[in-house]
Amino acid sequence: MSGANQHRAPIADEVDFEAAQWIERRDCTEWTEVDEAGFNIWIDTSPYHRVAFLRLDSGWKNTERLAALRTEPQGFLRAPERFIAITKRGVAALGVIAVIAAAVVYYTFAPSYQSYATGVGGRASFTLADGSRIEMNTDTVVRILMRSDRRKILLEKGEAYFDVVHDSAHPFTVIAGDGRITDLGTKFSVRREADHLEVALYEGRARVAELGAHAATLTPGDVVTASSTFFSVKHKSGMDISKNLSWRRGVLVFDDTPLAEAARELNRYNDTKILITDPAVGRVGMGGTFATNNVAGFARVAKNLLHLQVENRGDVIVISR
Repeated sequence: MSGANQHRAPIADEVDFEAAQWIERRDCTEWTEVDEAGFNIWIDTSPYHRVAFLRLDSGWKNTERLAALRTEPQGFLRAPERFIAITKRGVAALGVIAVIAAAVVYYTFAPSYQSYATGVGGRASFTLADGSRIEMNTDTVVRILMRSDRRKILLEKGEAYFDVVHDSAHPFTVIAGDGRITDLGTKFSVRREADHLEVALYEGRARVAELGAHAATLTPGDVVTASSTFFSVKHKSGMDISKNLSWRRGVLVFDDTPLAEAARELNRYNDTKILITDPAVGRVGMGGTFATNNVAGFARVAKNLLHLQVENRGDVIVISR
């Protein structure tokens, strides 16, 4: 990997153990505000902490679901209470063992993925063994499976740009939620939000499909927006679609963009957030090119050029009429 703000996995065993300890404390002891604060500090310290926690927590929940499906055989005799009275410490220890066991099962039988992550405001890029290149935007997690018969990328959250070396014998597929993007000789980007997916094609062709009846083969300039309730394909000019990738240069380009939309975009890259309190203010058009971390510059434009009220409240900047 190259460039600043880069993080690479696989994740160290000690990080997995720390994640297991947090799961054990959450599920097997009384969770306090102090625990919550400590957990938030730990998980925000490194994107690898978040990846490890999500992966082990998923394995732990799967084991819980399997246990819930089991039924007791006829004639099962419960032991006297004195033999099953386990202290909280004992339960906690069993929790750690169960979580680590689930992780062992996962690593033994699941496909061997490599995980990569960026933090808020971070970017990273790397080249795969086949020569394909992936660039990750802010707050993004991808998992990669390279096998002799296929190449599969899981975009767990965030946004990434893919420059794919086409090989029809070894399909390159990006899976993001319910969406599946298959390379047909392609440069494209995928952005996964909580409630929708956006795919933009810059070169070549790509096949986009989601669970259900929706599918489309894209040509350069096409942008797919899909959710559980809609699926649309729009064509943009080369200039307009290139703005989608301005983050690769570390900037955001706004062209009469509604202030609320511009603020949401800038907030993706920063811990200090822009808050628009008035819907009418949110509809005011904003233009200009801003570094992704230039919250102060954004606020100055709102105050000096748009003549809006700007109040700095530490980690929140409030913009109003």
